[in-house]
Amino acid sequence: MVVLAGTPINIEMGPAIAVERKIGRHHIAFFREISLGMDMSEMSDRYLESGMDLRRAKTTLVWIQNTYVMRH
Repeated sequence: MVVLAGTPINIEMGPAIAVERKIGRHHIAFFREISLGMDMSEMSDRYLESGMDLRRAKTTLVWIQNTYVMRH
């Protein structure tokens, strides 16, 4: 479990699902705001297509982190 901006996030990996996703500007904006300590539910409502679904926001955050780490 990782804590980011005061929010615990479970990063245990399950079975791989082959889905092609690309990081967009809205993902970068969401990641930036969470890194700055903003409220995750408000930022997910503002930047993500899933709205205020906190479960999906946390999943998206882990996906952004993993994708960024793999590319850099």
